[in-house]
Amino acid sequence: HAGHFAAMARDAAGQLRGERHVAALGWFDREHDNVAAALDWLIRTNATDEALALANSLVPYWHRSSAFQEGSAWLRRVLDLAPEQRSAPRSQALAAFGMLSWPIGSAAEARQAFEEALEIARELGDEMAEGDALDQIAHFLTRQGDLPGAEAAVAEALAIRMALGEPGGMARTLIRRGNILGLRSDFSASERDYHQAWELARQAGDLPVEAIAVANLGELAAHTGDYQRGLEFNRRSARIHELLGDFDRVAITEGNSAELQLLLGQDAAAAELARQSVSRLRGSGNRAPLANMLYVQGVALAATGALRAALAAFREAIVIDDALANPTNIIHHVEAIARLHADGGNALLAARLLGGADAGRAALHVVDYEPFDRSGTIARARAALRPDEFTRAWEAGCSLSIAGLVAEALSLGELEDGELSRLYRLTEVAGPGNGALTERQRDVLRLVAQ
Repeated sequence: HAGHFAAMARDAAGQLRGERHVAALGWFDREHDNVAAALDWLIRTNATDEALALANSLVPYWHRSSAFQEGSAWLRRVLDLAPEQRSAPRSQALAAFGMLSWPIGSAAEARQAFEEALEIARELGDEMAEGDALDQIAHFLTRQGDLPGAEAAVAEALAIRMALGEPGGMARTLIRRGNILGLRSDFSASERDYHQAWELARQAGDLPVEAIAVANLGELAAHTGDYQRGLEFNRRSARIHELLGDFDRVAITEGNSAELQLLLGQDAAAAELARQSVSRLRGSGNRAPLANMLYVQGVALAATGALRAALAAFREAIVIDDALANPTNIIHHVEAIARLHADGGNALLAARLLGGADAGRAALHVVDYEPFDRSGTIARARAALRPDEFTRAWEAGCSLSIAGLVAEALSLGELEDGELSRLYRLTEVAGPGNGALTERQRDVLRLVAQ
């Protein structure tokens, strides 16, 4: 029984990235209990090699189905069978355990697993496994705000991928590098990487990676002001993810589209789309993107006057990102809460939180999140206070550690509904590919028209 279902799982896993993905996903869904029974039997009989092989075959299904709790629990049992083993399957399983356990809050365990996977791959001279481990480490460090470490890992991974001539692997690593370049505000280089990744994914017939590349192009278009193009990329990516049955990615794309709707002033539609995104991600337990989508939902709720619900969304996002050791996102969440308090009449608390966030920015080298009106938020708090009051509150915030900043953002200050709070700058779209016009540019056009 175990041998039969292990062979079937291996064959089905190989089809999950290509055109037969729907049939393969359906097989895994139908045979879930049989496969689980087979894996359980292999673990209970200490069949380490067979258990590792079957668990590794199941990883694409667990990831695609957002079964992070289930997958990480099974992998933990398998890895505990022979912790001293130094084999390629163990390296693969360790990298998979890190990938599945990190989104549900096990950041320390994930990092340890990634590092052990890399160590084993290097001992064995397994370049494919080494590239995979470096790729996961780059993604992990990017989310933790360690951009120099992520850049070093992605450079090593890309060199290995290019030497192996593996288009699918190159595409995944180029996406990682594009993400880092975007955080460095090098948007043109980031776009080149995403386009190259898209082409390589198409060559490899790797639909999941193609969908991610297209989605990232949508996010990049949003960051550079071409919101309609961003929505088009998002729609295209969502269609691929729906075909693949990857509903977490559908939810993430919905959240990205909600953010674009906010920038276009479509607040009610954005709030509903963000609600759908958050609901999907709550159901799957995928906490890393849930924190990001809670941020978007908070912005949408604030724009519609639901300030208490917005505050709750931002605070929940902080709790998640604190558990995931993602201080960069925490800074953005705290600044959003500061804007709510500035608009809600508590300028002293807003100035204190903004000072703490600014100190965190300097320590972590956090770049501005372009849609957020940070300068307007600081100006609003400053205008409501005497210069000495603002300075004292700001300096008191600067003395806070990240942990202290989190504690204050979670516990201090409450809000009443009613007042609209717009955290993003509204944008008027001039035309296809032209992005947004500044107020001065609009004045010039009025004069020309006259």
